[in-house]
Formats: sequence, C-alpha cells, structure tokens
Amino acid sequence: MRFCFLLANVFEQQVRALAAAPAIRRKRAAGRALQRLADVADFGRTVAGPGDDAAVLRKAGFQGYLLLAADSVLSSLVEQCPREAGRAAVLVNANDIYAMGGRPVAMVNVLAGLSEDQQDEVCAGMRLECHRLGIPMVGGHVSPEGREPFVAVSVLGEARRLLEDRRAGPGEKILLAVDLRGRRWGDGILNWDSHEAKGPETLQADLGILCSLAEEKLCTAARDVSNAGILGTLALLLERAGLGAEVFLDRVVVPRGFDLFEWLQTYPSYGFLLLCQAGRESQVLGRFEERGIWAAEIGVTDRSRVVRLRLAEQEALFMDFRREGILSSPGES
Repeated sequence: MRFCFLLANVFEQQVRALAAAPAIRRKRAAGRALQRLADVADFGRTVAGPGDDAAVLRKAGFQGYLLLAADSVLSSLVEQCPREAGRAAVLVNANDIYAMGGRPVAMVNVLAGLSEDQQDEVCAGMRLECHRLGIPMVGGHVSPEGREPFVAVSVLGEARRLLEDRRAGPGEKILLAVDLRGRRWGDGILNWDSHEAKGPETLQADLGILCSLAEEKLCTAARDVSNAGILGTLALLLERAGLGAEVFLDRVVVPRGFDLFEWLQTYPSYGFLLLCQAGRESQVLGRFEERGIWAAEIGVTDRSRVVRLRLAEQEALFMDFRREGILSSPGES
C-alpha cells in the first residue's frame, strides 16, 4: 500500500512539472498579448481570431476561407543550429495551416540580429523546407540589428472547410497521429524529425490527410503538436473549446531513446491531435495508417473543463480551466 502511494505521488509530481513547463509558460505570455488586442481582432471579416492555430477570415466574394498564422523559433535554436531553425520556421507555420484543414499558399519571413553566416544557414534551411512542402517564400524583412538572433515566418493559407476548436463538443474521441519514422536531434532540445527523409510528394500527401478529414467532415477540430508538447497542445485545444478530458497515457507509443515524460514534451515535425465524434475514429485512424503513420485514440472529451491523466492505475490532474487558463483568464474560456 505504501509503495502504491509513493508511485502515485511521483506520478502527480511529474504531471505538475509538465503543467509548469517553460513552453506552457510561454503560451500564457501569448495569452496576455491576445487579451490586450482583443478589441481589434474583428472588423467584419474575422471568422476565428486569436487563440487557434491560425486566424480565419472570410474570402471576399468567394467560398471558403483565408488562413493567417505566424511563428518564431527559439533564439537558442538559431544559435545552436541555424539551418534547422530555418527549416523549423517554415514547417511549424505550414503545420498550423494544415491543422485548420487548410493548404498553405505563401510565406514571408522576418530575420533580425543574425550574422552573415547565420543568415546564410537560416535561409538554406528555409529553402530546403519550402522545396519539400511546395510553399513559396515570397518576401520578408531583414534587420541586422539586435542583441540576439530572431527568426519568424508568417503564412497565408486557404481552406474549404475548417477544423476549428470551437466546433468540438463533449463525448468526442481524442486522436493522436505522429510519424514515428524519424530521429531525435538537437542537444538540450526535445525534437523529433520525420520530414528530413521524405520527398516532397510523400510529405505533402501525408499533410493532405488533414485537408481531407476537414472536407469530408470526419473531424471537428485539430491542432498540430507544438513546442508545448502533446498535453500542452491538447490543453490549448480544450481550453478554446470550453471542454475537459480524460487522457490515457499508456496508449501513447514512445519512440526508442525517450521516456514517456520526455516524449510528452517533444516537438514532432509531424504530429497532430484531432477530435472526432464517436463512431468515426476507426475511419480517421485508417487514413493515417494507410500512409504508415502511427495513430491512436488516447482519450475522450467531457464538459468538466478539467484535464485528467491516467497511467495504468494512477490518475492525476493536469489542468483545471475553472481555476486557471493558459490563453484566457479563469472563467473566460
């Protein structure tokens, strides 16, 4: 009995550490900025504003939607591996568009505080990923000034139908899809790269699964797994949807070289969380399995606004949106 109590206590401590991770703290900082800009988020064409993977605008005179997103990469990554930072800046933005059910159209970048060598390497990485994804980099801004390197990209996309957090409801299945055919890279950085070995045709078809799931109305909502990790990303989705969930961690497959709690904090180049109505999960999972991508049902949503984690016989609280939000203040989500 004493041994079981100690195990449960360790699990609760590990879960608390996940909830307090630096990547989630950064998301809270983003939430404060979003709240300060809330009154200028819509002047008539905004369908979904700040907080989702991409903002959604109505196309003037056309069916469908325009999508806009922007992401920067950590300065530490630019310093350690500028070419990978350039790649990452492109792929994280592309994933944001695909996670909304859209297709990227074009990108622009902002580079600041880079040496000439760093700029060359960052641009080389961007070129690699743009070729791989088939997305043009059509412009940007460069400023050599700055005390530390800064790299950001913004992306324009379009969608016929959306995967959107606010469409989600209670009782939906939580699905996780990650391409495990990759490698861990980076010192002191939790990253999993499954893009590098793929050709453009294969990668674009793999990402296109998200578009078909949206257009065929098989899923309600989705998020690409960000640097907040699997659980942090799921928490962002649930908070925006006003939902809670029960999540079964023993259903998550962990690649060799990681332990479970490292993997839950890792950024995968191809990783998506999706919600679908009960009864559709087999069809959705089959789309990924057909292309050799691991996917599984890992939980179910509910109305509690609390995220509970289970591992074998252990249970722990990860997030309680009734008390504290990530992007919103308590009671606002």
